[in-house]
Amino acid sequence: MIWEENFSEGTLNNKYWNLDLGYFHTPGDANSYGWGNRELQYYTDSNYCIRDGCLQIKATREAQVFPEGHTANYASARLTTRGKFSYTHGRIDVTARMPVGTGLWPAIWLLPEENQFGPWPASGEIDIAECRGRVPDRIQGTLHFGRDLQDHQHLSGEYIFPTGQNVGSAFHTYSLIRRPDALFWLVNDELFFSLSEADWSGHSAGTSKAIFDQPFYLILNLAVGGAYDDDKIPEPENIPAVMMINSIRVSSEE
Repeated sequence: MIWEENFSEGTLNNKYWNLDLGYFHTPGDANSYGWGNRELQYYTDSNYCIRDGCLQIKATREAQVFPEGHTANYASARLTTRGKFSYTHGRIDVTARMPVGTGLWPAIWLLPEENQFGPWPASGEIDIAECRGRVPDRIQGTLHFGRDLQDHQHLSGEYIFPTGQNVGSAFHTYSLIRRPDALFWLVNDELFFSLSEADWSGHSAGTSKAIFDQPFYLILNLAVGGAYDDDKIPEPENIPAVMMINSIRVSSEE
């Protein structure tokens, strides 16, 4: 085991966790509102709690006007391990229960600790699991890469839950295995998607192997609206919404 988080202390362990705050990916830049994805929520330090051994990220309807001239109508939380925990090879397992409903976008994902090949997407992004809340019987795993923004590429695989199950019906374990030249996505230990270096080579700022062969940190967040699901707006009955994370484990072996 490299790292394990069970949220058993009752409070957030600041040794490992940060909170991203606000409505702008780049504060002061009016064009980077909605975290670059036209998302409708801003992030606070109060829209999360640890209760009954779970991290709970809560999206609520709370409008706030920002100096850049935009109004965000929803509040939520985004937690990262940037600068405190990152890893390169091994397996990560995140056990979570995601909210269901139009306009909800829960995500478990990874970004590079250093943008050594340039700004996004040149240094890569790995989405372990993200869901369109209006289609709760499936999740996606995705890889983002490219020499620059104009060359942005992404490859996705989709997992469809067995009949009667979905992202909110129970806690499910979302996993990613990282090897030097290959990546594997799993749900509840079932492999549903894999990629190798050959899949992303040719669109790389550095060597194709090096992009995903570097330390990445973890991000957990619950977004509202946004480009991922064509800017869908939540129905009133879908808010508040809660994303629950029960445990995180990172190990050097499969």
